[in-house]
Amino acid sequence: MEKAIIVVPTYWGREREERLKGDIVFDHPIPLDEEGTLGRCLESLNIIKGKFLVLLIVAPVHPEISDKVEERVKEIVSKVERHYPLLTFFPSYLKELYRYFESRIKEIREIVNTKGYSQVRNLCILFPLILGAECAILVDDDEVVEEEDFLETALEFQGKDFEGKRIGAKAGYYLQPHGSPFFKGRNLWWKRPFWDNRKKMNQAFSIIEQEPRIKDTPFAFGGNMVIFRELLESGVSFDPWIGRGEDLDYLVSAKMAGFAFVLDNRLKIKHLQPASRQEAWLKMKEDIKRFLYMRIKLKKAKFPINDLNPYPGYFLTPYLRLKAALTSILLGMDYLLKFKVKGLFPSLGNILLSFRGFGRDVEKYSFFQRRWKGILPHFKEAASLRAYLEKRIAR
Repeated sequence: MEKAIIVVPTYWGREREERLKGDIVFDHPIPLDEEGTLGRCLESLNIIKGKFLVLLIVAPVHPEISDKVEERVKEIVSKVERHYPLLTFFPSYLKELYRYFESRIKEIREIVNTKGYSQVRNLCILFPLILGAECAILVDDDEVVEEEDFLETALEFQGKDFEGKRIGAKAGYYLQPHGSPFFKGRNLWWKRPFWDNRKKMNQAFSIIEQEPRIKDTPFAFGGNMVIFRELLESGVSFDPWIGRGEDLDYLVSAKMAGFAFVLDNRLKIKHLQPASRQEAWLKMKEDIKRFLYMRIKLKKAKFPINDLNPYPGYFLTPYLRLKAALTSILLGMDYLLKFKVKGLFPSLGNILLSFRGFGRDVEKYSFFQRRWKGILPHFKEAASLRAYLEKRIAR
């Protein structure tokens, strides 16, 4: 078994014009009736030198389309010319996993599933552990690798220390379509006064071009992240109560567990993100929730928020609720000016969300973290489950 596993989660939705209540909210799931970005991503991995396994984790927006999604993914994979072994993990495989563990872990279905970004990310770190990998390299399906030494760069500094702490993970960075890590242009007018995430992210990205190569970082990208085995085994999980920004939260959790999480300014990947189909009010809702939640978690852990400046630290200050409420009002005005009444009322509803407490969810995560840590020994010792997965590796 290859020591390095490149994990590619791929998110799938219904046909382009079909969206139903109850579907999992992903930013830009590939519609069933479109080719999408997956094939392009898999083909780009052929450039990489060295031995590695690709683990493709398939996540549909609803269980009722799982069979159709499985057919589409198999069709795309069959067309890709590749020079590496590939294991595709379909939602139907969860049944085998549940069957294997239910006698020992009663709540296995609650802990391991594909019901959101964090849950999918947890599969991204769980299965490399089962397969005996030394590291998991997370790459999203809307990206392409352009460096043949990508793997070599990813594996550097494994087992090393940084400022007295073991390096548990590395963050790489995204190149935008224009070839720079920085966002071009100004943000939307209603965001600029209090919620200019693009500006704050660009300020944070300034460390990418600075020396030294390896440095502490306040940000991380889930689509270009290397997690070494010591951190995989430590019991640090992605937080299921974070709908978006699970990568930033994982960085903080790793640091709280005593690991160094560093930025490697040589580890880059091209990000070719398709347009999102989400309404602006829904994106704003998810951002409000994740930053409020993260702030409460950091306060409880007494983690210094200033260490996360300028991004995401700007959104974690005591003025967060006020910024969220004022921005929601401006977004409502934007909808009103465009005569989009359907977006007006949800935007104003986000004002109420701005003053909601998330303390109970933080407690839920603490409980989940203990359960996650408790199940890891079972997975590490699951020889027959490992054999089940290895049989499905396409050479």
